[in-house]
Amino acid sequence: MVAPAYVNGHSLTINGKNKEITRADLERVALQNDIHDYNSTIDKVTHAIAQFESHAIALDIDRRLIKKIESTFRFL
Repeated sequence: MVAPAYVNGHSLTINGKNKEITRADLERVALQNDIHDYNSTIDKVTHAIAQFESHAIALDIDRRLIKKIESTFRFL
């Protein structure tokens, strides 16, 4: 039995979108919710995601798994 596609993926919606979310979408949510210094927060998260591979290698995670995980990343 195969699970529906939504079970195997993340379920995040930003401005009614669950694909092709842009920095502008995140900024709009921040402004609507009075989130201060949102640009810095977005930059920090983007930087942290970019460092994933080096942290995973340091933890001796199998490189095939690292690549599989990274293939799910969506950068702004």
